[in-house]
Formats: sequence, structure tokens, C-alpha cells
Amino acid sequence: MTRNGLPQLGDVNPGDELVVIDDPSSRNLRTVRVRVTKVAPVWIDVESVDGSRLSESRFRRDNQSAKAKPEHWTACFYTLEQWAWKERNARAHRYLREIGVSADLGSRFSGDPLTLANVIRRGLGEAEL
Repeated sequence: MTRNGLPQLGDVNPGDELVVIDDPSSRNLRTVRVRVTKVAPVWIDVESVDGSRLSESRFRRDNQSAKAKPEHWTACFYTLEQWAWKERNARAHRYLREIGVSADLGSRFSGDPLTLANVIRRGLGEAEL
């Protein structure tokens, strides 16, 4: 786990499926399923599983981004495990906002919204996220 709870990258091999957040210039970010085609020490190359056009097809392994030092938002990739964690974390943020709890940076509840949301849900007898 990284310091924010996101699972580590781990091994990436040719044929693995990943999720790419693509088209950073758009107001509506696109998620595209990709397959790894080539793995090198620094870069991985990917292609879309369904033939969708990608703004980037080469990503750095160290920062999971299309750029060495992203100054602005840029296309990035996640493993399926990382993507599942991000989706659960987003659901936790939405749930906490719905019940009036801020888990944003700077609030006293920031840091691990998923754990906080699940503790509250358990206390209310609801299923965990």
C-alpha cells in the first residue's frame, strides 16, 4: 500500500489488463481498458482492448504516468486492483458527503475515508462499501 492506501503497482507483464485514464484535455475523463504489449525497465506500452483511440500508449512505470514529471494532469494507468480501490474510495467519499461528513484534505477526518465510511456503516448496521 502507498501512504494514501492505494495498492502498490507490483509486477506488470505483457498481456496484463490495466485501466487508463485518458484524454486529459477533456472535461469528461475517459477510462479505457488496455492490454500491456511491451514491458521495459522504465516504460510500458499498451493498446486498447476494444480498439478505442488512446491519447498516450506509453507510460512510465515509476509514476504510472505518460510524462516523466507531470506538471499538469496527464494520462495515467492503474492495475485492476488499484482501480477497484479507487472506485471504492470514491464511493466512500460520496457516502460521507451524503451524511454530512467531510473527508477532504484539511478536514479532521481526512486520510482514510474508506475506513471511516465503513466504521460508520457498521455502526448503523449497513453493509461495508
